[in-house]
Amino acid sequence: MAALLGLSCASWFSARLDAPAGARLEDAWRLYQMSEDSKAMAIAIDDASGKRVWGIRYGYLSQESANQGALEECASSAKSGGLQARCHLFAVGNRRSPAAVAACGDGRAPASFCNLMNDLIPPTPAAAP
Repeated sequence: MAALLGLSCASWFSARLDAPAGARLEDAWRLYQMSEDSKAMAIAIDDASGKRVWGIRYGYLSQESANQGALEECASSAKSGGLQARCHLFAVGNRRSPAAVAACGDGRAPASFCNLMNDLIPPTPAAAP
């Protein structure tokens, strides 16, 4: 037991939620929606090839560690797939990533990423005045 306590972990239960081999992004998105809180999904889209890769983390003790884990998994998938596209946080919890909204607003994220986000994740309602 003492040996287990000495391990450095992101959480007491951190998981990698994998869609089956050959799954479409939309299948991974459905799995993501069913996963527990403190979750994040990062996506990279290579418009030239049409390839999309992603990273998903859920069940973390902190949102920040879930975000970092999803970005790292996405970057690893992009590298192993030979994609030059940059990974962006797509969803944080059950909402659009504020960083993704900003990247779409200022042109840092590709239009295909922004369109996908608009198709899958409803905008967060504006706060009432």
